[in-house]
Amino acid sequence: MTYAAQDRPRIGWIGIGRMGFQLATRLLDAGHDVAVYNRTRSKAEPLAELGATIVDRPSDLSDRDVVFTMVAAAPALEAVTTGPDGVLTSPDAAPGVLIDSSTVSTRMSALIRSASADRGTDFLAVPVSGNPKAIAAGKLTVAVSGSREVFGQVERARGRRSLATAMTSVINHCSRCCIASGAASPACSARGRQFYLGSARTWKPPGRMV
Repeated sequence: MTYAAQDRPRIGWIGIGRMGFQLATRLLDAGHDVAVYNRTRSKAEPLAELGATIVDRPSDLSDRDVVFTMVAAAPALEAVTTGPDGVLTSPDAAPGVLIDSSTVSTRMSALIRSASADRGTDFLAVPVSGNPKAIAAGKLTVAVSGSREVFGQVERARGRRSLATAMTSVINHCSRCCIASGAASPACSARGRQFYLGSARTWKPPGRMV
């Protein structure tokens, strides 16, 4: 693990779709320093009114403590991480931790995890389940795969509401497996290193995995 909790982590956000916009908004509302990249810049510009910095390339976020990616498909994730001007390609800096909530396969997630490790960047796969209304209410369901220690460092952001509580109100950990809305998340392949954050009312232990 390379990432250590920061008093005021500098956050990067890549991908401002309906979900990404709402999540970035919650982080800004919680007082976090957020810089944003979106392929269509105009979709990100309203966040500047809330205090976000809008950047022109993913690589402009390479010196951020924590970078979130939330894009629609594997080619887009590859482009913004390891493609030209990707967030993992700067020769001078790399994020402390990359948190990916993109809609991609386990294979692509593993490739980005490996690419992150090559740059000394910790990686968490964080599939989400919900909609913009759930996000606005702080009730997003989130499954997290990766090092429990890294998540603990991210969650313990001091001086502001933590990154986790800025997104969802109740956090539960499960060391065996992670579940999002009743379906096993893609992250479940790395057994024993997952935990779950979401609503205690919606989560049930998945039982024995086979």
